[in-house]
Parts: sequence; C-alpha cells; structure tokens
Amino acid sequence: MEVVLNVNPGKSLEEPAVKHLKVSPVNANEVPVLKELKSVQKTKSRDTLYGFVCTVGQIKTDSLGCVGSDSVAWPSEQNVELTVSCDKSNVGRIITYVEVHFVVSTQNVGCNVSAGSIGTSSIEVKVYAAGTNYLEYSSLFYIQ
Repeated sequence: MEVVLNVNPGKSLEEPAVKHLKVSPVNANEVPVLKELKSVQKTKSRDTLYGFVCTVGQIKTDSLGCVGSDSVAWPSEQNVELTVSCDKSNVGRIITYVEVHFVVSTQNVGCNVSAGSIGTSSIEVKVYAAGTNYLEYSSLFYIQ
C-alpha cells in the first residue's frame, strides 16, 4: 500500500478547498460517497473535529487486501491532500470496495478516485481537507 500526504499552509478559509476536483467513474459503482459521521471536541486545544468516511464500490467482502492508518497535527491550518492506494496485480486479486475514514478540524473536505478502479487489481483514492490543523485516517481496501 502506498500513502502520499501533501500539505500546504492554509491561506484563507474563503479559498476553494479544491480548485480542480474531478471524479471520473468507470461505472455507477465507482462514484465516491462522502459522509460526515460526527463532530467531537478535542479537550486540549478546544478545536472541533469532524469525522468523515469516503467509500467506493458496493461489494464489501471479508478479505482485506491493504490497510493503513496514521495521524498528524500541525500548529497552524494546512491544506491537505492524502493519497492512499492498493495494488494487488502481483497476486491476481481485484479491489471490490474501499473505505477511508478520516478526522479533520474542518468541514471543507472532498474525495475522489484518482487512478485505477473498482473491479481491477489497483485503485488510488485522494482525500482533501482545506484549513485543517489535524488529520487522522484509516484506509481499508477489500478484495476478492
């Protein structure tokens, strides 16, 4: 599994979160679904944190092909682009479903499939958050 995290200092919360967000699904099963889960308040900094899940696909199997998780905090707001990917071409398995759970200190978020697709051996998903000083994520790639 490959993870890439790009961070740029936030300039203004009034700027668009993502200037070029494009979702190009191969089929209707590939349209990413982004849901807000809940808001919680951190005790030390008093920042409100928002939980989200980005899902792609419809068949959640019992087999996990790739998993990953991490968290990071910054002293000031950042524009964050997280890229998670899974490639199972070397073992002949296909990706059936992807879940990326993430917690940030902003509601200005998005996600998309940036490479590969459901039903093939590899996929890459990007998560965006503008104006956050915290990121915690876990990614789950289901295979068959």
